[in-house]
Amino acid sequence: MLIVQVCILISLLRRLAEVHRAGSLQPDMTAPIAPAQAAGLAVASGAAQGRPLPDAGLQMPAPVPDAQHLRGPAVASAARPQSQASVAASSAGGRKSKGLSLGVACGVGQDAVLLHVASLIRNSDSHVVLFVESPAMRSLLDQEGIASARVTLEAVSLPLAQPWEHCHLDSARFRLYKNYFERTGAAGQYDYVQLSHVEDVVFQGDPFAWVAGQPTGLHFFGDEPSHTVSKDTGLKQVLQQAFGQDTVARLQSEVVLPAGYIIGNADAVQRYVDAVATEVQKAPVCQKKGSDQVVHEVLARRWLQEASSGNPAHVHEWGNSPVWTGGHIARGAVTMDQEKRVVNKQYQPYLVLHQYDEHDDLWRVLANRILKNRMQQRSDAKQKEHCQGYEVAAGDMRGYDVSHTPADGEEDCCAACSKETACSSFIFSASRKHCWLKKKGGLRIPPHQGEDLLLGARKT
Repeated sequence: MLIVQVCILISLLRRLAEVHRAGSLQPDMTAPIAPAQAAGLAVASGAAQGRPLPDAGLQMPAPVPDAQHLRGPAVASAARPQSQASVAASSAGGRKSKGLSLGVACGVGQDAVLLHVASLIRNSDSHVVLFVESPAMRSLLDQEGIASARVTLEAVSLPLAQPWEHCHLDSARFRLYKNYFERTGAAGQYDYVQLSHVEDVVFQGDPFAWVAGQPTGLHFFGDEPSHTVSKDTGLKQVLQQAFGQDTVARLQSEVVLPAGYIIGNADAVQRYVDAVATEVQKAPVCQKKGSDQVVHEVLARRWLQEASSGNPAHVHEWGNSPVWTGGHIARGAVTMDQEKRVVNKQYQPYLVLHQYDEHDDLWRVLANRILKNRMQQRSDAKQKEHCQGYEVAAGDMRGYDVSHTPADGEEDCCAACSKETACSSFIFSASRKHCWLKKKGGLRIPPHQGEDLLLGARKT
């Protein structure tokens, strides 16, 4: 009987000890509760890094850091979910911004530069790097209400150093891009990079949002299907001089892949820039306009054929891609919706318009929509000035181009020239309703017989 009582007593003592130990593990109800605890979520150590929470079927978005612009001011990042690449970078402790746009604005008219930058900034939260000869572009961006804090201006001294001093800027731009990647480490700071002509590319949407949903690698965009290498006489000539007749024969039935717009993962774009810069420097035709196009044609085909070798590449057909190339579309054949946006076969707006400057009506629509302040100032100047500061007479001028723009009359040209810092004269054609702005140094020559050209020169 005594033994039984001792056993009962030991059992009671053990039970009291368990109750005391359990009580010491209860939470302090007076302590503040973390948000994740209050929501009943078991937070693993990797949850804040964007990894899935166990058994919850949820993904906690990683905190988005302020985007540190390369060689530019910091800008508060947008409150939006990160792409998968950004989340992966955050998990690894990296800091990436979503998109970087690279373009060369040297020798490009102010209207074209403003159209390019304003349309991208207003449709995307990307960072824009422009290579320029003058920092005056900053004030122009501010005047147009463009978020210039998201634009870095890289000063360029022309001509470039050897061996690039004789290369056309269309080709030499790849040396500028290569140097920028090497100097800044941009491929490690951005998910995606686009290489874009500045003079003839505008945006109707966000190309970086599109590419985030595409396969990894480079993305090329085909020209209008009927525009093949064999039909482009200038391209064929330069292609033959650079790579030989065999290359022309091999590519002649291929649809042209314009070099004016490329986008892809940052590391893939850097590898491509390195490859193009190397080939352009070796090409015997780098001084010719279009030499970048022939190198691009050859390398793009090579990358498409060798995608499994670590350089994945994809080509998107005209009409079924986010990029519209209009250089070979008939005048008046541009399809627009009710909001005057260029649309594809499915009546969806294109994100990128390339070679829009081949269509004056489209150009006017874009300028009036994107550059409202500048167009209003030009209209006011047209009404006020009536070309009083210009001597206008029949004439022409070869070369010395600054830019060109649609114009209904010579007054439009006067107003456009007055707003363009480098412009000292213009050529106007009434039949083509267009004017060409010229810089100093050109000589007036008589127009060819039958041409309706007027030359307006600033009065000194």
